[in-house]
Amino acid sequence: MFTAPLLSFALMALAVFWSVGAYKRLTRLKNAVAQSVGRIDAQLQLRHTFIAELVEACSVHLAQEPDLLNSVHAARGQSHAAVAALRSQPASASAAAALGVAEQVLGDCMAQLLMRLQTLAATAVEIKADATLQSKLDQWMGAESKLGFAREGYNEAVTAFNQAVLQFPALILARIFGFAPSATLETARVGGSSVFGDSQVAEGR
Repeated sequence: MFTAPLLSFALMALAVFWSVGAYKRLTRLKNAVAQSVGRIDAQLQLRHTFIAELVEACSVHLAQEPDLLNSVHAARGQSHAAVAALRSQPASASAAAALGVAEQVLGDCMAQLLMRLQTLAATAVEIKADATLQSKLDQWMGAESKLGFAREGYNEAVTAFNQAVLQFPALILARIFGFAPSATLETARVGGSSVFGDSQVAEGR
């Protein structure tokens, strides 16, 4: 006659045990997303520094293009603010989306900058002879490549987290404790050529 109460107790104990395990897994995956944001943040800060230095090097040759240089500065500032917002809310889908938009705008501005340099370099020997400009371009391109790997790691962490959040029956627990799906970062691509030869920089693989 104790079978029913014992069975109910066993089921409740099993449910509690599963809930604790599921919660810990969701928390672990969310923390993995936060850690991957940290890696993206570090690479973005380095890339932002190189962009500022590259724009400074370009300003010597693009003195008549203040709007172009200012657009790069503005886009860089927007990206900086967007990653700060994602840093404060690592699993926020809206913050990740905002960073993606800011990065695309910055990528477009950098593409315009490179195209303008290419055009001028065709007739301006001093641009091709500018070792400082070449060095800054190399640093920026290297930073873009490393950022691509960091973005790939972030997207993998977000995908694993989202799958856990949306998987039944864990999604019930996720809704109760406020675990919401995040958003991956789209792979932005800056196409073009170096002013010293053909090249192409891609963020991501």
